[in-house]
Amino acid sequence: MGDAGGAHAAIDSRLKLKRCANAVEISETNRNALQVSCRNLGWRIFVPIRLGGNSSSQDGAGSTEPLIKRNQPVTLVIRRSNFSISYGVIAQESGAMGDYIPVRSDRKSKELMARVSGAGEVEMTP
Repeated sequence: MGDAGGAHAAIDSRLKLKRCANAVEISETNRNALQVSCRNLGWRIFVPIRLGGNSSSQDGAGSTEPLIKRNQPVTLVIRRSNFSISYGVIAQESGAMGDYIPVRSDRKSKELMARVSGAGEVEMTP
């Protein structure tokens, strides 16, 4: 955890996922997160990973310019199939489009991992 190629942060210990009877499936979602899922039980989680090496773009998108800077107020949007909620949070790290960064609403609140979806906006989706 925290090393290049490893998890960016620990998986929340409050998650109570049932043990998958078969091997879990691991797939890439973007350049800095993996999806870990169990089809039999219907659960999936996203694990942000810390990449190492050079900072050049690997996906051909061109720029890895941060859209969000550390300590910047941003809008967190939580999207579901029939509604969305948005509220203000503070970015705890800088991030480019598609990066997962930690955000929190105040100093005492728990950090949430959200994906940068635009300038000044992060999102959490199911």
